[in-house]
Amino acid sequence: MFRVEHPQRSREGFDVEPTQRFQTKKQYVAAWLREQIISGDLPPGTKLRPVELAEQLDVSSTPVREAMLQIESEGLIRNVPHVGAQVVELRAEGIEEMYQLRSLIEGHLAAQASANVDDRAWRDLQKLQAEFVKAHRAKDVAAVRSTNHHLHSRIWELARSPLASEIANMLWLRFPWDAAEGAIPGRTDNSVVEHEQVLLALSSGKPRAAERAMRDHVRAGRLHFEMAFSTDHRRRRGSMPPVKSAG
Repeated sequence: MFRVEHPQRSREGFDVEPTQRFQTKKQYVAAWLREQIISGDLPPGTKLRPVELAEQLDVSSTPVREAMLQIESEGLIRNVPHVGAQVVELRAEGIEEMYQLRSLIEGHLAAQASANVDDRAWRDLQKLQAEFVKAHRAKDVAAVRSTNHHLHSRIWELARSPLASEIANMLWLRFPWDAAEGAIPGRTDNSVVEHEQVLLALSSGKPRAAERAMRDHVRAGRLHFEMAFSTDHRRRRGSMPPVKSAG
């Protein structure tokens, strides 16, 4: 196994637990790439050079190339002729369907997770929520996105439903956060409150309450998106409008 020796947030911005292990270096690099894309540290259009990534992550270029092929198959990067590998620019087409699918799948996962929130899980969730709030107050956009994903991921883990969790994660990876929720004023403020409602519902042990709270959370994001990017923006060839860093 390949073990990550440094649990703290590194200069590359990759958060891992002290005991987190990967079966291969390819898995480690793939996880790192996903994290960087989710956080926005690798924005759309970024060129990915295997040799430079290998040096940055202290691995050989072979697992980097293998990981890039996997990430390409997930739709997060693409190979452009005469240019090389680039992080894809996600488009608005299908974004409403993504919200609908997230609502169904994450609602289901929250319902399943509600039966498995023991003391340790509750501490984990509270810690992740505190980190999310801290990142929001510091206006650290990358940390907000990263901790938000970690919080949702922990709920998926508690659901003990691998297939649904995999689908949920795939939707997160393909979601254009920069141009959607990350660019909407006040959205993160509301997310703080909505997260608390989700955690409260999870702690109640009531599946329907947990499912409803999570669906309400996702639905709120969709409503904010629709208000912020209405007809005029959607006419622009299906592309999301350019956004500045939401700091």
